[in-house]
Amino acid sequence: MSNELPPGWLSVPLSEICLPVSQRGPDRSKGTFRYIDLGAIDNKKQRIADAKSVPVEGAPSRAKQKVKAGDVVFSTVRVYLENIASVPEDLDGEIASTAFCVLRPPSAIDPRFLYYFVTSRRFVLAVNKLQRGNSPPSVQEGDIRSQAFPLAPTIEHQCIASKIEELFSRIEEGEHALERARKLVELYRQSVLKAAVTGELTSAWREEHKDNLESGDALLQRILMARRAAWEKAELDAMMAKGRRPADDHWKQKYQEPPALDTTGLPALPNGWTYAGIEQLLTLDKDAMKTGPFGSLLQKSEHVAIGVPVLGIENVKARQFVSGSNIHITAEKAEALKGYRAAPGDIVISRSGTVGEVCVIPDGIGEARISTNLMKVTLADSGLLPDMLACQIYGSPTVLRRIREMCKGSTRNFLNQSILRSLPFAVPPLKEQQAILSLLSAAEHNISCLAEPLYAEALKSAALRQAVLGYAFAGKLVKQDPTDEPAYNVLERIAAERCTFDTYPKHNKKNTSG
Repeated sequence: MSNELPPGWLSVPLSEICLPVSQRGPDRSKGTFRYIDLGAIDNKKQRIADAKSVPVEGAPSRAKQKVKAGDVVFSTVRVYLENIASVPEDLDGEIASTAFCVLRPPSAIDPRFLYYFVTSRRFVLAVNKLQRGNSPPSVQEGDIRSQAFPLAPTIEHQCIASKIEELFSRIEEGEHALERARKLVELYRQSVLKAAVTGELTSAWREEHKDNLESGDALLQRILMARRAAWEKAELDAMMAKGRRPADDHWKQKYQEPPALDTTGLPALPNGWTYAGIEQLLTLDKDAMKTGPFGSLLQKSEHVAIGVPVLGIENVKARQFVSGSNIHITAEKAEALKGYRAAPGDIVISRSGTVGEVCVIPDGIGEARISTNLMKVTLADSGLLPDMLACQIYGSPTVLRRIREMCKGSTRNFLNQSILRSLPFAVPPLKEQQAILSLLSAAEHNISCLAEPLYAEALKSAALRQAVLGYAFAGKLVKQDPTDEPAYNVLERIAAERCTFDTYPKHNKKNTSG
């Protein structure tokens, strides 16, 4: 949209129209107050969703700004997150953090017009460009208040605000329908995944092939035998390298079988399936199950712009590997952390954030390491397939329930190796695993075909909102009335109202937190 304004409009800095805001903080005579900090804002819907009640005696040092209904709070911290909201009636007289620039409209301006303007993409991008610093990036209140505001004639700007509200209400109806459809698609996805990991998806296939399948028990025993054989070969090779030839097989008694899983109370499995613990399914490698290095081993000062990537929770989402890495280290540091190597075919699991997000590292990923937020698992060849294990961590009711129970009340990094060792993994016959993954892949394709148009429509909805705002503040959303009070008259009334205030707060303080 053009920045040129229609006849009768004026472009004025926000500082010339907004009224002052009390910086005294909460009333000490009251026991509690409701506090609007950054965490109170729902930045998807741009509204105040969770203003918590706070004791006056325990008021945060940033709780300084007494707000009124109709005020607009605009975060000066990480502007791109769009923590913006209009203060509703039920929060009139409550307290906002100094991490907000509070924009108070005068009586001559409809509060909705001001709110819609500062939520427009044009305004947010203009302020975002002024951010400085990186811990976190922020702007000063003066940066916001210096932005040009399109002051429209009285009746026209009220009509514009009402029209935006009307159109947004229609758009929201469509968005609610899209959200309901997305939830149904997600429920379908979860039901298919549950059917896959419980054997329901392949019940007919299993019956058809029941006479030509190696059972899960036999598969597990084959994994354990191959593991022992690999250990014996490695031990014998080491002894022979030292010139020692064993006189008998007594040395083989040193081998320790991985602990069997306690299956007490677990749900029954389909015929031919069995349960196993994670240690029974790993390769012999001592680093087959590994938690990422803690900060003392991988410090921020060791990060480099180009080098060996370090995978983190941002690379793991909904059983999909997300390419790219936020952290890199030198080849020398990577060598020091070689025990934390991640390779194609390995499973990586998030330990914090959305705990239990999991994916299999795809082919084509080069040398990499895992961060402290991830756990890595390397499974034995031709046993439980990596994607089959990932599906169970993500979609098995039994596994998910055990994770929830054992993680309850733990600290932030609460998914650990002890919890993983306790999880019951179902081991179907190998051919059935392959059939499950093939059927699941076909189902995922169909689900994606359903979900993609919904995602595209959601993007269109967001774009449509911005288009409405673009037309609104270019004066093209409603018809102009030549008899309407011109903007310069409105500005004069605002100036007169502003003169009734003795002092105005200074707005050059940089706020860096919520």
